[in-house]
Amino acid sequence: MALVTGRAGIGATIARVLASLGAKVVVNYYQSAEMADEVVRSIRAKGGEAEAVQANILDESACKKLVGCACDLYGRWTSWYSMRLRLRRCCQWSLMMLSTIGVC
Repeated sequence: MALVTGRAGIGATIARVLASLGAKVVVNYYQSAEMADEVVRSIRAKGGEAEAVQANILDESACKKLVGCACDLYGRWTSWYSMRLRLRRCCQWSLMMLSTIGVC
């Protein structure tokens, strides 16, 4: 499972590439559900698995819910790709923890 923040530009491209390689992808968006849904539709149209999940990754509680939702959807954690240069401590901690233990 890969969690990709940023539903446009580079984030969308990364989500599509990871899905084409067999990853189950969670596409995070903050405001534009339509753009995230388009990425999900394009992945599913090619036989991939993807879901869009709304969350502001700069908000600690929202970040924790996003990580929990991604794990609930697809189970084992493998990758986190963020288009944000500045992540709050919560997201950095979640990435470190999940990368270390490999599960949710």
